[in-house]
Amino acid sequence: MSRLWLRAMVLGVACLGLSAAGQGTAAPAKRVGVFVHERSSSVDRIFVYSLNEKSGALGRVKGSPFLASTATELMAVTFDSLSVAYSEPDGMLFSASAKGISAFRVDSRLKLTPVPGSPFGAGHIFSVALARKNNQTFVYGPAYFPDGKGIRGFALQPDGTLVEVPGSPFEPSGGSFTAPVVLGDVLVVLKAGQFVINNGEVVTFRIQADGSLAAGPRFAYDLDAFHPYLARAGAIVFLPEINRRRLVSLLLDPLTGGMTAAAGSPFALNTQLTAGRIALASSGDLTVFFDGVPPDGKLHAQAATVNADGTLTPRGALQALTAPSPTMGVISPKRTCLVTAGAAEVRTFRLSAATGQLRTGRRAALGVSNVDGIAIGVR
Repeated sequence: MSRLWLRAMVLGVACLGLSAAGQGTAAPAKRVGVFVHERSSSVDRIFVYSLNEKSGALGRVKGSPFLASTATELMAVTFDSLSVAYSEPDGMLFSASAKGISAFRVDSRLKLTPVPGSPFGAGHIFSVALARKNNQTFVYGPAYFPDGKGIRGFALQPDGTLVEVPGSPFEPSGGSFTAPVVLGDVLVVLKAGQFVINNGEVVTFRIQADGSLAAGPRFAYDLDAFHPYLARAGAIVFLPEINRRRLVSLLLDPLTGGMTAAAGSPFALNTQLTAGRIALASSGDLTVFFDGVPPDGKLHAQAATVNADGTLTPRGALQALTAPSPTMGVISPKRTCLVTAGAAEVRTFRLSAATGQLRTGRRAALGVSNVDGIAIGVR
């Protein structure tokens, strides 16, 4: 046997060994999870689906729905879409309940396992928001009717439990708060009445190193909105005014929490779009407005670019699509799908981020009494 042939055999065997080793240590494929929170006077549970971002296909995860808590409540606030939040760095899901905040570990198959001791805290929590500071995750839950006792803040521990941060609850006598969003080191919430804000406030808090909150600037506004909520797109905070069919756009300073209304705000919205209930789904500078509970059985959707100055530039035209009464939605991580949820179903729409065009994708029957929140993330 020639030396050249022997060398070729040795190299071939080495390459096969490297290939086999690579296959043996290959990282498992990551999955995109969609988490839909059903919460009413008789049930508190979470439906989980895996999403194929190429086809828009949805697959219900084995064991879904998962019980979130046994504590039911008098009512839920729909259209808010903030009652559930997913932390990708921690692989954990959090949901608001009538007895605090429920916490779950999410495994590689998207199965939920409750953390022992969950739910944490107390009081009637309607919404949750997550903040990440110095590699530490903080979870905030504004209290709402009937237990309007300020904002509770928790630090996530290595074992998945939640420990209340110093000073929590914050502004316990300040009335009811709802609809939290986080931008940088700033937590933004609405100070609300039971259902309607009149002469209300958008309130900011600066998040400290230990998770405690320092009161920041406030933006007074007569919202005239039933079940008001906030939505974030980049450094912009949107506040839909449903009754007046327009959108308040606030520029937020992520360092100071200062807020200023964008030039021309509030912006008038398409009257066909606002015939129902406005919902927003955002990812970076892309946002999609659509009407939750469309009165004519058609989902009217409009994609737009959120500019740095808080103004909006439409991406494509207003579209009418078939979808039975979605109340909220999210945009997938790769911005290829809009996922909507309503009492009847979870539905996907293929999305072109460049043109704003939406095409009907797949659906998964739901059939629940009320959808109160939706979240999406990679595991």
